[in-house]
Amino acid sequence: LLPPLLGYYVLALLVCVPGTLKTRLSVLGPILYLAYQAAATLDLALGKENLLYFNQGLVLAMVTLGMRCIKWSLAVKPYRRLYNRAQEPKSREDDRSIFVEAFELCLCPRGCNWNWSEGLFIPQDERPVDSRRAFVAYVALSAISHLLLFDFTHYHIQSFSPDTFGLHDGTIFDLNLPPILRYARSSWISFCSGAVIYCAMQTIYDINTLIAVLLLRQSPRDWPPFFHKPWQATSLTEFWGKRWHQFFREIFVGLGGQPFSLVFGRVGGVMGSFLVSGILHYLGLWGMGKGSSIFGMIGFFLMMGVGVTLEGLFKKVTGMRTEGWLGRIWTFLWLIGWANFLVDAWAQKSLISSQFFPDSYRLAYLAFGPLV
Repeated sequence: LLPPLLGYYVLALLVCVPGTLKTRLSVLGPILYLAYQAAATLDLALGKENLLYFNQGLVLAMVTLGMRCIKWSLAVKPYRRLYNRAQEPKSREDDRSIFVEAFELCLCPRGCNWNWSEGLFIPQDERPVDSRRAFVAYVALSAISHLLLFDFTHYHIQSFSPDTFGLHDGTIFDLNLPPILRYARSSWISFCSGAVIYCAMQTIYDINTLIAVLLLRQSPRDWPPFFHKPWQATSLTEFWGKRWHQFFREIFVGLGGQPFSLVFGRVGGVMGSFLVSGILHYLGLWGMGKGSSIFGMIGFFLMMGVGVTLEGLFKKVTGMRTEGWLGRIWTFLWLIGWANFLVDAWAQKSLISSQFFPDSYRLAYLAFGPLV
């Protein structure tokens, strides 16, 4: 892992320095090769099937690293931090080392307070950011509560079919049930799977926030909210553009949205962004060593692009935005309907049967007993 991570840092350092375009392009190839070698050869699961998600995470990390490096290599203007003069002392900006800037760039996928994150939506922070102690307590409580909700929801999903979801690969579609019950069951599993992803990412973000604020002494304002209450979305545009996390926004827009929009306009920009998202998730699932699913991974995200495009067409024809309770129902049905195929692909490749905690430490097991 060390060589691609070092290359990643070197490129972050170069993109913060003016006049390094040719140098960045010259080192891009070797860095991508090192990232590929790490993704394709390392086995973080140590051969254990219920730990294959470690390899999925590795591939996702290396692909994300590679995509960010491509974006950085093509940057015309150097990257730099922006500071709010009312909140940050002038000495902090003037005395800042370029090496620290590059390190923070490596840890800042969304680009909060950077000059390259134009158009980024940052939710209003309702946490106690003015008090470091209160902020740490709030984030720690958030991490614990989301971790518990993650475990219990994952246990609930596995309990639908303990002989498959609890042990090995399977499918969320029970062919023994009539169609209505079959898809009601699979849709509920898909909804719960979305909750699991939400809780997992929020927990990881909270832990990283605690490390940055406590150990690296960063400001709580450097770690704004990760999500913006996605359950309140009244359109797909709002869900993906503001309420879901913007962790991969830079690479989705930079490598997909912007190039495709130059050729196909706004629709191309939307579809290009979701295409890159689908490719990232496709490769991540491939990392589990059981193949992947073009329809489940890339197809799901392309259909999200179709939904966003339909909302734009609806506004153009009627002059009305997708919003309100009807918009909320539309958003939920479109998301969950297509998520059936996304989650089923995860189930077939053993992601749902993963063991995230040892059984003896799993609170859901202690509360409800082992899956049988």
